[in-house]
Amino acid sequence: MWAQIGNWLYQNAMAIFISAIASLLISKRYYDKANRESVLMTVIFPIVKLLNQRYYTRKDYEALFEINSSYAVKYLRKKERNKLLELLSAYRDVCRYSKEGADTSCIMAYYNYKLKENGVNPRPCTIRDDDGEVVADDFPPDYNYLQDYVYEIVSSYDFIESPDKCTVKIADAFKRYTEKYYTDENIVYFEDYSIEKVIELSEVSKKWNEKFKLADECKEEVLKLPICKKVKDIIDESSVNEYVNRKMDEKEYNFKEYEQRRIRDNMILEDVKKANEVGSISQYSEEQIQCAQKEEGKKAINALYYESVFPLMNNILFVVYYIFSLITLPLIYLNQDFLNKIVAILGYLALIIIVAVIKIIDKFIHNKKFRKTHWMCCLEKFSLDTSIFTYFLTSIGYMLVIMDKLYFWYIYIIMCLILIVTVYFDIVKPLIRGKDSVSRGTMN
Repeated sequence: MWAQIGNWLYQNAMAIFISAIASLLISKRYYDKANRESVLMTVIFPIVKLLNQRYYTRKDYEALFEINSSYAVKYLRKKERNKLLELLSAYRDVCRYSKEGADTSCIMAYYNYKLKENGVNPRPCTIRDDDGEVVADDFPPDYNYLQDYVYEIVSSYDFIESPDKCTVKIADAFKRYTEKYYTDENIVYFEDYSIEKVIELSEVSKKWNEKFKLADECKEEVLKLPICKKVKDIIDESSVNEYVNRKMDEKEYNFKEYEQRRIRDNMILEDVKKANEVGSISQYSEEQIQCAQKEEGKKAINALYYESVFPLMNNILFVVYYIFSLITLPLIYLNQDFLNKIVAILGYLALIIIVAVIKIIDKFIHNKKFRKTHWMCCLEKFSLDTSIFTYFLTSIGYMLVIMDKLYFWYIYIIMCLILIVTVYFDIVKPLIRGKDSVSRGTMN
């Protein structure tokens, strides 16, 4: 018996081995896929949403750090994990940035520079340990109060509106402190460089710029990862589709509301741009800025025109074209001077109607709420069903009216039949059916 079992195992060993390897690979494949899905939902999705924010904040850094501490991070690939750690390090440096604090550091660095330039040691005091040995040099007393005073001025609104007056206040404070703790020598401040130039050229500003540049590069490197690109595409597509679908489901558009929203978004973005140029903080909240960056008002106006206004104009103008073609083709065929003048008049009339339709619809959209009604849907279906045939037959009709007058009438009759049939089935019948259903609903 054991010999038979051993013989069977020997004969089927390769099949058993291959089956075991295949089962192992399949299990590993699904295991890895499940882990990657977990990483996608619990790690990458939140990270991409955070990185879509415009500013680096302490709150976002804490959220990013918490995400990095989650269990699912272990399933990131080595390159992805390294990029995330680099981003965390760079984010930690810039999330503590305060423009007022950075500007204050620049101004105080300039003060120390001027003291050294005039042969004065900015740190004349010494710090000793318990054994009396000098361990460090320090600033004179009340140096922190001087720094706080500068910070108070820099943080004020006057520093943006009247930098010259604030410069005089800071220079006076430096002179008083220098005379009290350093020297009686008259040291002039902010004559070689304006206070704006001091901040711009300071090593402190350059270091902060380098930190922000590194943070931006790390953020871009993370967003360029294939798994992050996948999530970003999902977020962008779903947000746009959700917004457009919601507007389409409402079936009612309010141009005035959308226009006001678009103008408000532009005002917020313009204010933020100006604030960034002068290095101040915008008067709008972070939530308002984020909403403005989405430009929902602009998207709503685009959805209104592309989904409703332009199709309605096109459908009406198509009907005008169809009717005028049916009228002018026989007149051209008869080829009489009087009738040719009528054709010319009809051409001018068609142009007037085209302009009038565009102006009336556009004015109506701007002044009133727009709702896509049943007759508009019927007209759209009529245009879709007949446009290709109509343009094709009309082109042939204009050629045959000159080249082959016999076949012209066949084309003309086909065009008339298409008009009658499609008007009945695409417009008249659906409208009657819709009216009947409304009547029955009212009676019930």
